[in-house]
Amino acid sequence: RDSSPPRAYRQGSVAMPPWSCDGIVVCDNFEYMDTATFATTGGHVWPAAARLLEYLEAVADTSGLSVPGVRVLELGAGTGWLAMALAKNLPHVKSVCATEMAAGGALRWLRRNIETNESGRTEELTRLWKPGVVTARECDWSLYLGGEETRSGYGDGEGGDGDGVTSTAAETNTEIRNKTPETRKSSPDTETLQSSPPETLHSSPETLHKTPDHEMLNKTPWDFIIGSDLVYDDNGTRMLPKVFRALLDCAAAAHLEKSKTNSGDTKQTPVRAFYAHTKYRYELRDIEFFSHMREAKLVMTEVREKNLQTPPSSPEALSQLFPEPRIAVFRITRAEDEERDG
Repeated sequence: RDSSPPRAYRQGSVAMPPWSCDGIVVCDNFEYMDTATFATTGGHVWPAAARLLEYLEAVADTSGLSVPGVRVLELGAGTGWLAMALAKNLPHVKSVCATEMAAGGALRWLRRNIETNESGRTEELTRLWKPGVVTARECDWSLYLGGEETRSGYGDGEGGDGDGVTSTAAETNTEIRNKTPETRKSSPDTETLQSSPPETLHSSPETLHKTPDHEMLNKTPWDFIIGSDLVYDDNGTRMLPKVFRALLDCAAAAHLEKSKTNSGDTKQTPVRAFYAHTKYRYELRDIEFFSHMREAKLVMTEVREKNLQTPPSSPEALSQLFPEPRIAVFRITRAEDEERDG
């Protein structure tokens, strides 16, 4: 098994010691080929995931990430390395939910990696994170476009997750479906709300609730929604902006409902989203992706640690034959939140 990739540098947060990924392993390529098809891209840890972890470490205190009880949702988690690294280094986090599509065995591969890092660690001193903190869930982006569930075309079983792999980190879809609403409500890995999420610019409650996992994802008051290098084909370019928009809308509504239930307060709780993106890897897709984000009324602001030098200005689109790729971390906010907060 391969250990986590080396960190380029480490910027410790104010109140916490420097983060460490020691002990986190990623299953090897032979296990990957045995678990997933090559239609997925989660075979290894991408540099953008490591870069996003560096940034989140640096801003853990100022962003609220280190506050007890936070809930983190990762889109397109792949190996689960980033989600596991956050769970290991945030001792007070309530839940870190890593998501993947079921098609192509991607969800099965994610669960296999999480299970590998949890198995055999029964004693408190040997655990990388508290039991139940890390979960793996299906997130089929096509549902946010009002479409049907994705099928990989590789003869997968229902949802593409297949049989033969179980995980202590997450329930299988079958187990979730067999649960009663009352049981799902009291599940320890997340607090779900019984109210329906609001309609968004691109989705309706009917399309958002086609699977139990999606119902949970859309009803949970996430504090952080994160992802790294998820745009590598035309589908991702088109779908990801709608997924970010829908989940930000639903998380904001879930926070509002929770506040009204607990204290009668109707003040908006900010939901923070961060996305690490390798610019100029696919320049034409970059242009289209940023355009779709604007159409979704999402504002992307590049952010960096205070001690990092400001990168050079981006060249004019398509002005260079081989522009130098670089990883940028973006804060994603809804346009209306940006206007309200100034």
